[in-house]
Amino acid sequence: MNNMALPENDNFNSEYLDDIVIMDEYEPNRPAVKLGLVCSLYVEKPLEKETRLALARCADDYQTRFGSHLKRYLKPNGEGKYKTYPKGGINLVEYIEKRFTPDEVFGPSFTCADDPDDAASYSLDIYVRDTESIEEFGDRPAYFSATLPFAFLKGQENKAAFQNLVHNWCKILKPRSGYAGIGAILSVDISQQRRTVNNTYPLARRFPGLEIESASDVSSHMGKKIKGANWLTALSDDCLQPIGGRAALLAQLDENFHIFEYEGGVLIQAGATPQLGDVNRQQIPGDYRHLSKILKPIRMTFPKDEYIFPDINGRDGTEITNEWLARFDD
Repeated sequence: MNNMALPENDNFNSEYLDDIVIMDEYEPNRPAVKLGLVCSLYVEKPLEKETRLALARCADDYQTRFGSHLKRYLKPNGEGKYKTYPKGGINLVEYIEKRFTPDEVFGPSFTCADDPDDAASYSLDIYVRDTESIEEFGDRPAYFSATLPFAFLKGQENKAAFQNLVHNWCKILKPRSGYAGIGAILSVDISQQRRTVNNTYPLARRFPGLEIESASDVSSHMGKKIKGANWLTALSDDCLQPIGGRAALLAQLDENFHIFEYEGGVLIQAGATPQLGDVNRQQIPGDYRHLSKILKPIRMTFPKDEYIFPDINGRDGTEITNEWLARFDD
């Protein structure tokens, strides 16, 4: 599927979704956006060795499960150009054990694309700032951002495969916050993401359940807030304190919500299956909206001149971004 030829909501099934591709406006042979499963988790204490080991364990788990699909990777310190992914993978736990220093960025990245500028269904991006960056810009969280094709669910529809995978990563990372569900997948390269994210805006406006990811920008501006709710939403007890804590939150959720606990937090599943919704049909996922309403007091907003979406059709990027973050509001 090319550019803005959007299917009707009734046609959004898992096999069809993997075939949807938006090509780059300026490089028509380059896949700019794909649809798939996305998961982003934000982790505090980025300078501590245990934080980096936890991120490395999750990355090694991703490689063990999906390494056969990966083709290119960026060195663990985030420097240089993408290289050919080795058959045996990259042992990141070993890397941290041998070379840990808070004075160095930890920023490995992996993609199944031959060209890292292409959107790719299998991808993983981790970024942990170094001491100098933290001292200059503040204690911004590390992030773990993974993508998968919908084909991952084939044959596992009734096994909670994706929920269990995300829950396992939460148990290892103990994230302050995070989210997972159906998302728009961009390149693993941040500069390419920022150049092509505008291609997702027509999708984002129409389908409120579609997550639009920009983990680097979110982690830079979220502070102690959260980005928002999706099908799976990770919330630490600490971030829930301003709205009364975990017990107060769970008391407002009915049998449509499933709760997965991890040390210091909960992963909340909103409804039996992920939902895209469709504004054109006045279909807003009710469980997403209910959870989002509860979490609204702790939802982030982007400051002036910062954004996920750039200026579009003369509209200010910050305004567009904050409007999208509030898409489930009544």
